[in-house]
Amino acid sequence: MLCRYPMSRLARDRMLAMAALGLTIVGYAHPGDVEPRRLSRVWERARNVTYFDRMLDFPSSKRLRAHSLEQIATEIKGASDAG
Repeated sequence: MLCRYPMSRLARDRMLAMAALGLTIVGYAHPGDVEPRRLSRVWERARNVTYFDRMLDFPSSKRLRAHSLEQIATEIKGASDAG
């Protein structure tokens, strides 16, 4: 089972604790958080480009592996089948 967390709950300390425990860090956003607009101009959307930066900067600073959800699920399934 993968748990996903809203960005408001993914502080750096929490992500550090999760990584130390070997837990998967999955963040999500509601469309209202990033305000997607149909047919909006590029410069209007640019203010929300940084919404996930805090979460994305953490694994790169700790040199953690990045995976797609499919890769994470395959690893977890493989581990549970083996054990």
